[in-house]
Amino acid sequence: MRIRSPDRARRGLPLALATLVSVPLLALGCGPSRPAQHPVTGIVTWRGKALETGTVMFVPEEGPAATSTIDKSGRYHLNAKAGNHRVAVVALPVPPEGANEMTYTAAPMIPARFGRVETSGLRVNVRPQKDNSIDLALR
Repeated sequence: MRIRSPDRARRGLPLALATLVSVPLLALGCGPSRPAQHPVTGIVTWRGKALETGTVMFVPEEGPAATSTIDKSGRYHLNAKAGNHRVAVVALPVPPEGANEMTYTAAPMIPARFGRVETSGLRVNVRPQKDNSIDLALR
């Protein structure tokens, strides 16, 4: 049987301590991953006409919301998790050229109720597939 000298045993101590500390820390990084995201596209219309500006927000029953701006043709593109979502849409006119964006005020282009998921009445289902084309026809 071989007996280690005290000096030799002390040299292995830092490695043992580093191992004991680092393994639990590495395990902390292995938490739950973000749910799979699925592409969603569509056109937002108000009374049959495409909105030319605004924001769309999909809020799932659990997890982070997905948002997208609305382009000049009324299109939006976002990535959302599969499942049921409540939807909010906000559309404010773009300030005219030369206007001070900090002080410019204008009435919303659509009723304010669409701006809150609690009052919009908009509900969609995102499916775990490649083509989620969901048009939002506001009335």
